[in-house]
Amino acid sequence: MSYLQVSNLQVKAKNSDNIIIKDIDLSMNKGEILAILGASGSGKTTLLKSLSGLLARSKGNILLDGKEVIDPTKKLVAGNSDIALVHQDYALFPNSNIIENLKYPLRRTSKEYQEYRIKELLALCGLEDKKDKLPYQLSGGEKQRVAIACALANEPSLLLFDEPFSNLDPLLKHDFLNAFKEIFSKTNTTVIFVTHHVDEAMILADKIAMIREGEILQVGRPKELYDYPKHSYTAQFFGYTNILSAKESSLINKDGGYYAVRAEEIEYSPIQKEGFEETKLIRTDYLGLYSIHHLLKADIKLSVIDLKNEIEMKQEKIYVRIPEQNLKEVSID
Repeated sequence: MSYLQVSNLQVKAKNSDNIIIKDIDLSMNKGEILAILGASGSGKTTLLKSLSGLLARSKGNILLDGKEVIDPTKKLVAGNSDIALVHQDYALFPNSNIIENLKYPLRRTSKEYQEYRIKELLALCGLEDKKDKLPYQLSGGEKQRVAIACALANEPSLLLFDEPFSNLDPLLKHDFLNAFKEIFSKTNTTVIFVTHHVDEAMILADKIAMIREGEILQVGRPKELYDYPKHSYTAQFFGYTNILSAKESSLINKDGGYYAVRAEEIEYSPIQKEGFEETKLIRTDYLGLYSIHHLLKADIKLSVIDLKNEIEMKQEKIYVRIPEQNLKEVSID
C-alpha cells in the first residue's frame, strides 16, 4: 500500500461551485520526493493546502500511512500534526535567533530533548555556525535551511513546500538544491513541493506531477516526462518548443494528430538539400554558445537551435527537416 494515497480529490472555491482541483489521484511511497509542476494559477498551492488538511475538499479521500487526513470541516482546529507545510516567506520569528526559532515547534517537549534535537537539526541542515544569528542576518538559502529545520523538528510524516526556492539567488540555487535533497535522503522524509521551474523538479524529484488548471495531466519519473510527454502543455514545459499539426505541416509525414519536437532536434541547413524544406528566417536570438532561429513556413512558426552558430543572421532562408524519430505525439486542447 502507498504511504500517501490521494483519491478523487476535488476542491471548490469558497462559497462557489467553481472547481479548482479536479478529481486528482496521487500516490507516493515513504521517502519519495514529488514535485507538483505547473504555471502560476494552475492550482498548485490550493492542492498543497488541501493535502495538509487546512483547506476543505468537496469530495475525495487522503490517506497518510493508512490514516485519513481529516477534512477541516470535521475538526475544531484545521490541520494535521503529522504534516508540516512550509510557506514561501519562511515564517520565521524575526526577533529570535535560530535556536529560539527551533525551540518553538519543540516547546511542548522537555528541555533535555530540545537541546538534543536542536543540536541534531543544526548539524543536519548545516547551521551550526549560524545558530545565534537573527533571520535578517541570513541569506535566502540559510533562511530556507532554518525553515526546513523547524519543519523537521517534530519528525512529520509528510513535508509540504510551497515554491521553496523562489527567493534564492540563482547563482547559489543549484548548490542548495543538492543540499535540500541530501537532507531528506538522510531523514527518509516524504516530501511534496510545488514549483514552476522544470530544473528544480528534474534535479530534486523522484516523481513529477504535471498540473494545469487544477487537473493532473501526467505523473511519472523526470526522464519519463522529459522523453515522453503526453500533452502539449507538458511537452512545452519540458522544452518541446514546436507543437505541429500533421494535417497542417508538410514537415510531418503522418496521417493526423499533433506532434511535439525540440528545437535542437530539427535538422537545418543554410543551403538546399534533398529532403529539406524551405522556411523563411524571421529572427535570430544569439545566446553565446548557440543561437535560436525563429522560422516561418506557410504561416506555421518553428524554432530551431543552431548549436554551431553557423547560420548568418542576415540570411533570409533556412532549409529544415524533422527526423521521424524525434516526433512525440501529444494530445492538445
